[in-house]
Amino acid sequence: MRFIAIVVTLTLMNSDTFSTPRFDSVMDSVVIVKAENKDADTTENSISTGTGFFCDSNQIVTSYHIIDGADTITIVTLNDNEYQAKVIASDANYDIALLEIDAKGKAVTWENSEKVELGTDIFIAGNPGGIGLGLTAGKIGWPKRSLPPSFATGLALDVASIQFIQMSANGCPGDSGGPVFDENGKVIGMLTAFLSTDTNIAGICFAIPGNLVQQTIKQLKEHGSIQRSWLGFTVKRLDHETAQTMLNNNVGYYIDYVADNSPAKSVGIRVGDVIVSVNDITVSGAISMGYLLSNLPIGTVIPIQVLQNGVARKLSIRVDAAPEDFELMLHDENENQNIPYEKVSGLYFGVTNLEKSLREIFSISTQEKGVLVSYVDRSVSSDIQPGCVIKTVNQKEVTDVESFKKLIKDQNKLALFIYNPYTKSSLYTSVRVNNPGTKSTQTSKRND
Repeated sequence: MRFIAIVVTLTLMNSDTFSTPRFDSVMDSVVIVKAENKDADTTENSISTGTGFFCDSNQIVTSYHIIDGADTITIVTLNDNEYQAKVIASDANYDIALLEIDAKGKAVTWENSEKVELGTDIFIAGNPGGIGLGLTAGKIGWPKRSLPPSFATGLALDVASIQFIQMSANGCPGDSGGPVFDENGKVIGMLTAFLSTDTNIAGICFAIPGNLVQQTIKQLKEHGSIQRSWLGFTVKRLDHETAQTMLNNNVGYYIDYVADNSPAKSVGIRVGDVIVSVNDITVSGAISMGYLLSNLPIGTVIPIQVLQNGVARKLSIRVDAAPEDFELMLHDENENQNIPYEKVSGLYFGVTNLEKSLREIFSISTQEKGVLVSYVDRSVSSDIQPGCVIKTVNQKEVTDVESFKKLIKDQNKLALFIYNPYTKSSLYTSVRVNNPGTKSTQTSKRND
């Protein structure tokens, strides 16, 4: 069994604070979840303990990581009645599981989690440290928090597709899966993780927003699994300097892959396009692009605006359900080769025309157009490597070395769109030019 974090912090609760009628009534909706895993090789069983709550009369929602791999699941209600539960459906990426018992319970009342505001009071219902059900008070630390992939190391939690509610509260083992109430006793989220003492930061918790929990429950009931939205492309984030160069903004994303027979392909979206807005939501640091693209209304047609060849295009695109087998493949590196290059003064790399023999050496398909990077000064830290293809300069297409030199002439800062054959992906990178215009021809041995 897996726990998201290990914390040994118990919260002392003031009974006067939590004895108001609104919380006496909502606690009837909260349950303890015990998941037991029987080890066939030993006589010992492992038990994970968490929290859940009634989302329907006989259905309970909890965290997937609590019941993952469990042989038996026991639900303990506030009045200490015990029931065996079965899993209706679950989704590991959103850390949500839907259970059912042969008994009736009181379903919670939901509040629109989009209304959550910074600094407002919240109350986490849970089973801290296994001592029994109770409430822990806290405040909203940040309404929409994007987390790095490292946060979910070893877990299936898809942090890129979720904007968490960050809370200042002392969450403990046993609280996961518990409802997060607002001050009116309505649910705004479900506790899924907290920072552990390993980080030297305690008292910070994260909840799946209530709207996403409800949406997931609905899909689990209807389909038995989650259907995520899919436009048929993947994106990468522009670095700060390139975003400023292209968008006059600190945040930006570009399309680095377009799938065949996809909605994006059908409307003319191409690799290298920079996204301006999706479904009338402007790209900014205020919203996670992964969350936005994964939670679009499936089956509808939405507007999307992109920069293509330096021109803004507003398109209408169909939102499909993501195929289960959608993934990107990687390429291995190639053996050393002697490659000629033309050095353009002011740049730390050299280029050459992309001939058929060079395509074979670097495994570059005929679909990739541009000039080949055949030399890079290794003293410069860069995304550009020997074998990469420069496709555009400031979104203007490159056809050969001469067109490349013309496009960089009189420029001091470039936004280059390059194709990397080793990862079979494309990305933007920003390059500064010092006195472009002169050249020298040399030969380099590729030894990376």
